[in-house]
Amino acid sequence: MKKVIKFPLLLGILLIITSCGTTTNYLSQNTQTITTPKYKNKLSKIKISLKKPVIDYNKVESILDDQKEEVLEELSNATFVSYFDLTINKLIQEAESYIGTPYRLGGTSRSGIDCSAFMQRIYEIEGIDLPRVSRSQASIGIPVSRGELQRGDLIFFSTTSRSRVTHVGMVYDVTDDGQVSFIHASSSRGVVVSSLEESYWAKRFRVARRIDEFAYPQLVKS
Repeated sequence: MKKVIKFPLLLGILLIITSCGTTTNYLSQNTQTITTPKYKNKLSKIKISLKKPVIDYNKVESILDDQKEEVLEELSNATFVSYFDLTINKLIQEAESYIGTPYRLGGTSRSGIDCSAFMQRIYEIEGIDLPRVSRSQASIGIPVSRGELQRGDLIFFSTTSRSRVTHVGMVYDVTDDGQVSFIHASSSRGVVVSSLEESYWAKRFRVARRIDEFAYPQLVKS
């Protein structure tokens, strides 16, 4: 029976990958100007040692030996968190910190906030500037269909007329069977998480937009 890969094995691989090849390359705290060839040569070695290490695959294979298949299987089954997920999780956590904040028309702080200002506050932690009003926010980014919604998308509603956008929220979660929840500043309940499946919101849903920063290929989940 093949042995299960243990931490020492993985540690050995990491040591090979990250090895700098010498223990004499270090940064001196001496502030004296370096001018001699001797010191220039040492600086050159330091710069080389700080470069991204090269993986010696021959050594890796020699360590893995008959356990190579198990390593490859573990890697293929591993779940990697994308940059997109990390960014969206950060936005979601910021939005969650507002839950319970009362609604205030024209409000922009945690003492009272309206729906569009709430979206502004969430996205600004990633350096993304949204327009102040929901109707203007509905014109940025790219349109997204109801069936393509993902966390972080902006969704818009008409609560006072049949067509004019008057409310905005952010997709909070999408289940495997397509159930969508969103977080928003409700005029009656303050900042809460609601379901898009509720008849009130389902009837008033108008459009969804994905901001440009989240539409780039390198941010799309694989």
